[in-house]
Amino acid sequence: LNLVEGGGRLAVRYAERDAYLDQALQVRLKECIPQTHAILKGLSSVVPRLVLPIMTWRELENTICGTPVIDTEKLKKITVYENFSGG
Repeated sequence: LNLVEGGGRLAVRYAERDAYLDQALQVRLKECIPQTHAILKGLSSVVPRLVLPIMTWRELENTICGTPVIDTEKLKKITVYENFSGG
């Protein structure tokens, strides 16, 4: 992991291992912040941000994706076919 310029060519000395591990951990923990913010922005466009912490993952999934059960009878009633000749 390159933590400093040219770090890929440098060896980590035993005495510096703790500092290296601390830095590496911080880099890894922060590298996904932009993606996490993008996900939160998208979720917040569907669910108010203040409501997110009190929702279970199932409630959030149903709110975002809808119910996983498809009512085929209802689907048949509202489906309109155009330019279709059954066969």
